[in-house]
Amino acid sequence: MLIAISFSDLISLASLLFALVGLLGTFFFFSLTQWLNAILANNAVWNALVAHDPDGKEYAPRLDCYYKAKESRSWVTVVAWVAITAFLRFIVLKMTLLASTVQAERDQITDLVLRPCQIFFGVYLLLSLVLLIVGWRKSAQVIDAFKKAG
Repeated sequence: MLIAISFSDLISLASLLFALVGLLGTFFFFSLTQWLNAILANNAVWNALVAHDPDGKEYAPRLDCYYKAKESRSWVTVVAWVAITAFLRFIVLKMTLLASTVQAERDQITDLVLRPCQIFFGVYLLLSLVLLIVGWRKSAQVIDAFKKAG
């Protein structure tokens, strides 16, 4: 059964859903960027330790870097990213379905609502994947270097 949804109703629904996404996304990106900053700082400490103590005589600071790198590779970050990404994908799909119920003004809906939703999702996906991949690789470098030195 198709419900009569007007163009303004569609815009209102999109606004409501993206307000929810904004709340989740802000929290997530704050957490994700803090997570990556901690990894980059740990990597810098590791590089400084290796540069100033190439023989590895100071084991405790290196062990601390290793544990911080292991901690940063927790599954919790990935699960949170998957949950928020799935929610965003659901919203984009829901907006596409709602837009298909509005027969009039289809071009305007595509230009003003659907395309920006899709672009937003694409940018979100790209940025969050880059942050996750960079963080994952940087922490792996410390872990691998510690294991090789150990």
